[in-house]
Amino acid sequence: MPDSFTTAHSSEITSLADRYRVPAIYPYRFFAELGGLLSYGIDQLDNFRRAAIYVDRILKGARPSELPVQVPVKFELVINLKTAKTLGLTIPPLLLARADAVISNEWRNVRYWQHFSDMGGLIGPHGPARRANHF
Repeated sequence: MPDSFTTAHSSEITSLADRYRVPAIYPYRFFAELGGLLSYGIDQLDNFRRAAIYVDRILKGARPSELPVQVPVKFELVINLKTAKTLGLTIPPLLLARADAVISNEWRNVRYWQHFSDMGGLIGPHGPARRANHF
């Protein structure tokens, strides 16, 4: 379950799962970036964009009580092949084809970087300041 505790301790959680060879599924993309096997959950960036639109409508005079409730509409699947290989797991090709991003041994994986270029760069624990370290 995603909450502030798991988010704050994401590095420790993924490290322990790796140490004890536990194949785990996480709720946010940055868990897979930190070494988790895979993540499936809401696209946080999409939610932030939609929240900004919602705030804009309120600031332009819309009454919050009259606006519809917003729910996540975009979900993303991120697979870390490096972790799968470490755990001795084979990810089915159909699942790889459906993934929004695939993290492989080589950081220059086209699908991985293409997704981030669509978002304007890296976000989360590997923010823009650390981007150069991955090349």
